[in-house]
Amino acid sequence: MIAKLRRFQMWSCCILLACVQAADATVFACGSGETIPQEAVNDDYCDCADGSDETTTPACAGWASQTLEDPARGMFLCPNHGSLPRRVYFSRVRDGVCDCCDGSDERHGVCHNTCFAEGEELKKARDQKVLTTKKGLARKSKAIAAAASTFNSWQGDLNKHLERINVLLDAEVAARERHDRAQRA
Repeated sequence: MIAKLRRFQMWSCCILLACVQAADATVFACGSGETIPQEAVNDDYCDCADGSDETTTPACAGWASQTLEDPARGMFLCPNHGSLPRRVYFSRVRDGVCDCCDGSDERHGVCHNTCFAEGEELKKARDQKVLTTKKGLARKSKAIAAAASTFNSWQGDLNKHLERINVLLDAEVAARERHDRAQRA
């Protein structure tokens, strides 16, 4: 009973601590459990054991290894506002090469923001794909309608030929009967 009470007290303390930390905007809660001052977030120094305080800097490069469950871990996220977000390896951050169209992988002022132009090109390419797809679907619909018409025409021809075959089979049976009667007479 005492052990259950102690566990409850620890649990309620943790909840209380989390609530105080959540209410305190000057504290950052690391993914690994510890807390650091908010000003230590994204300051080019890895303060959290899991590197969760440096998501937009290369400070914790290699700390979080890539796994099958979460392949994005250990990668830098380029927000690329105006274009598509992108992930790059931390080894490509602050290397003098602009890998993110917004330049967020390099120091301020090194790269020009080309995200809006890139976004427009992506939009044009997407719109062209949509147009091509719509044209293809229209052609497919026409081809399906033509095939259905051809099928119906062939089905009609087949039915006529089957009727003709039945008439000929009936004529053959009648001719055999006449032949058999003539043979018996």
